[in-house]
Amino acid sequence: MLKIRNLYAYYGSVTALSGVTCHIRAGEIVALIGANGAGKTTLLNAVCGLVRREGELSFQGRSLIGVASENLVSLGIAQVPEGRQLFGPMTVAENLELGAYRRFRRHPRQEIMEDLERIYLLFPKLRERLQQQAGTLSGGEQQMLAIARALMARPKLLLLDEPSLGLAPLVVETILATLTRLREEGMTILLVEQNARAALKIADRAYVLETGRIILSGSAQDLLADRQVTRAYLGRDYKEFTEGR
Repeated sequence: MLKIRNLYAYYGSVTALSGVTCHIRAGEIVALIGANGAGKTTLLNAVCGLVRREGELSFQGRSLIGVASENLVSLGIAQVPEGRQLFGPMTVAENLELGAYRRFRRHPRQEIMEDLERIYLLFPKLRERLQQQAGTLSGGEQQMLAIARALMARPKLLLLDEPSLGLAPLVVETILATLTRLREEGMTILLVEQNARAALKIADRAYVLETGRIILSGSAQDLLADRQVTRAYLGRDYKEFTEGR
């Protein structure tokens, strides 16, 4: 579905990605893990055309090089950015409606309302908060809203940047369970996550980024058992980790 080959990305004169090659197949969760500053967010932003980039980048066989960022939603790509970036003074309902803003002219309103009902099944708390300002929600509720807003665009590929950041463990479990459910329903997900263990538990495959380069890749299960990964990103010695599972 998404193919990236020899991708470079830049911030001014600084090279943030150096020859990244990876791919995401339809219907899978692919995790992107690595230390802070490794280039994980940059890769998502490069896909969305938010940084200067060069290389080969295609989505469903169509090159994304030269495609304006604002047109990616119409192609089927939606991003949930780090920090959520909700419209705080606006209500939950208004934020959800904005997620579908490109669809109002082309799709029946009934179809959009049906999507809202689906969102409420995924995130029941949002139904209870529809008239509440987004900025007054708890951190977990804000993350739910950020994901829900992206889903209102009916994306084929969902890009998520650090969805567990700053959230309580129980809320993280809820978010990750929702991502698993979305995958089961056919959604394709590229997940950037500092919590490597949590990401690898729900992912099908994963890539490890280090200083702008992919240094490891494989199935999520294989990377969970990889000594280099467990020591560098999972916070426990390999022997302790494997014996404690």
